[in-house]
Amino acid sequence: SVTPRETAVNGFLRSVEFISRDLSNTEYIKVLYRVFMDREGEDGGIRYWNAMLSSGMTRTTAAERFADSEEFAAILKQFGI
Repeated sequence: SVTPRETAVNGFLRSVEFISRDLSNTEYIKVLYRVFMDREGEDGGIRYWNAMLSSGMTRTTAAERFADSEEFAAILKQFGI
């Protein structure tokens, strides 16, 4: 069975349609906040993730870290997932 985490990371963020949008790192991070946290990212968080991506972290790893966060887990729990 596919988990919500796997659906978001693999199904959405790795889709041809999403990748073809050719987002900047900042735009990509903003999408991660909206997808996984259901909110806009704060300036400090966006700067942090931008620095991580600029230092060599892959976008997939960043998405996986958002998906593994306590905040995303709490959102899933609210929906009984």
